[in-house]
Amino acid sequence: MEPPAAREVRVEVVPADGYQLEIEGALSDPYVTTDDMNRYYEEVIADSVRRELFIADDVPLVLLVTDEDGELRRIEQSKKPVE
Repeated sequence: MEPPAAREVRVEVVPADGYQLEIEGALSDPYVTTDDMNRYYEEVIADSVRRELFIADDVPLVLLVTDEDGELRRIEQSKKPVE
């Protein structure tokens, strides 16, 4: 069986007493605290995308993240890390 293909998702990080993530295709925009974004930037965004878009942990992700300064960043995650 072939592993699942990577999902590419656009995410815009919007500052608001913390951060609101505008995830392409999501029904809501999750809120993330400033502390979590400063400590776990990539993990917080990837976890939010997986939760909002119902993407399984074993599906690779390619996130195209635009931060509050308009800078575009590409984050690749082969699958959700084991905790």
